[in-house]
Amino acid sequence: MAILNNTKYLSHLIKRQLASFAIFISKNSVDALVGVVFLIAPIVFSFGGLDAWFYWINGAAVMLVVSLNKPDSTPARIFSMA
Repeated sequence: MAILNNTKYLSHLIKRQLASFAIFISKNSVDALVGVVFLIAPIVFSFGGLDAWFYWINGAAVMLVVSLNKPDSTPARIFSMA
């Protein structure tokens, strides 16, 4: 019975600690990361022809939109247990 109480306490403690923890990053950085992945994917996975052009054009479009977009002053919350 004591082990069960200890695991409940630890579970509660972990949930409480995670509830106060959040990771903040900007929305533009996530979009830029997606654009970079689209630009690199044809090289990494050896795409060719139409498949490669599809990823390169989409990656370029995403990077263009990211570069023209005004960044938000508030970061995006991507993780929260609260």
